[in-house]
Amino acid sequence: MSDHLCTRARSAAYTVFLLPLLILGSLLPTGAAQASEAAAATPATVSDDCAALPLAPFGDPGSAVGRATVPANGSVCYTVTAEEGGLHRVLLDDQHNDTHAQLFDGDTELDCYDNEWGAAGWCPVPRAGSYTLKVVNTGWQPDETAVTVVPLGSTTGCEEETGTSWDLDPLTGSAASPVAVLCRPFTGKNGERITVDFRTTKYGSTEYWITDGTGARICPRSNEDGSKGCLLPGDGPYRVLARVTEVEGGFPGAYTLKIRRLSDPAGCAKVPVNAYGSAPTSVDPATGCKIFTAPAAGSYAVHQVASGSRTALAVYDQAGKTVCADSQSPCRVPAAGDYTVLTDHATLILDRASSDGCESIELGSHQGTFATAGEIDCLTLPLPEGARMAALKALGVSAPRPDVVVLDADGTQRCSGSALAEGTCALTGKAPFRALVSTASESQPTGAYNLALYRTDGASGC
Repeated sequence: MSDHLCTRARSAAYTVFLLPLLILGSLLPTGAAQASEAAAATPATVSDDCAALPLAPFGDPGSAVGRATVPANGSVCYTVTAEEGGLHRVLLDDQHNDTHAQLFDGDTELDCYDNEWGAAGWCPVPRAGSYTLKVVNTGWQPDETAVTVVPLGSTTGCEEETGTSWDLDPLTGSAASPVAVLCRPFTGKNGERITVDFRTTKYGSTEYWITDGTGARICPRSNEDGSKGCLLPGDGPYRVLARVTEVEGGFPGAYTLKIRRLSDPAGCAKVPVNAYGSAPTSVDPATGCKIFTAPAAGSYAVHQVASGSRTALAVYDQAGKTVCADSQSPCRVPAAGDYTVLTDHATLILDRASSDGCESIELGSHQGTFATAGEIDCLTLPLPEGARMAALKALGVSAPRPDVVVLDADGTQRCSGSALAEGTCALTGKAPFRALVSTASESQPTGAYNLALYRTDGASGC
């Protein structure tokens, strides 16, 4: 038999085989196949089969938690009654990544995904009335779940209003579970810049947002100018809503919360601009906010000192805007006036253009002492503009090993590192020039140090 005839024979046999099936399909009730396919995709509507789930208050949700074992490739449903329209948060705690929650208004699934923040469970409920909440497990194993629905526009369960002064004690509390939302109103006005520090006592992860009466996020993910904090929009009243999503050792999870005003801040300690060679400034009681007064525009080294280590701080103006990030050290402030730093530790703030505390020296060997951790010494050099110099460290000695940078009279850095070690540092700018000597050693931040300072351009020889 030819290939052509074989193909025709197979086609004929296939047609005879399918014919009874096609006839049987035509005898099914109209739309039965479509209904069968749609059954899996049709959302559950409000019915007696769905357990009633009360709306959860802020704080401990108590009995307003839906707990169920959702079977593999199955779902459970709840009936939720909204008291009014507005934003509701659907929170699901489950063991697998294959389970998710859906909220339906009749047969219509609400869009509960926040595209701006990339987060599920933010459900804008259109009206008061009943809704169906489904918890769907698309995985191959049963899943233990807990779910709550929190009306974010409500104030039920909110804590007392708090102030925003930096000298207030941190707020403390305990989150009952990852499906609980905490609510803390705070005093605030339009245009104030607010910072929030929310953290667990033990290792964990958290979520928080600043809101008004709606419960929605009213602050951008980040400020376009890179500044810290939230510039409050609208008229309030303002609240911080927060969650503990995970905590070491399990729930309940203890937390601390600080809500602070960074613009025109209250409760800050005044600290001075330090002299070179002086100890860092400590205040008692400690406060997380310090204000220093810059006598003029210019370059300032702004540090905190803790455990023998000196680290740069970010600097803010009195409107709360960031003047310098902590990576921009030293910080160039634009004008005389008050500036804010945020730290609980001692501060060391130095005007790079100042010679307050500087020691005039002769060239050659120099021995000095770091009397306190974080100290920065200043040596006024007997060298004119245009000279070249070296700063050499003693070899084979224990810490502290000094680090040296050279500034001109205006506080502009001219040399450091290899240029000083190789004797190629050219003194440009305006005299007198000054060498700043410090150490980054945490293990031995105090003690005697030795340097050798020489002119290397041939005017006096070595």
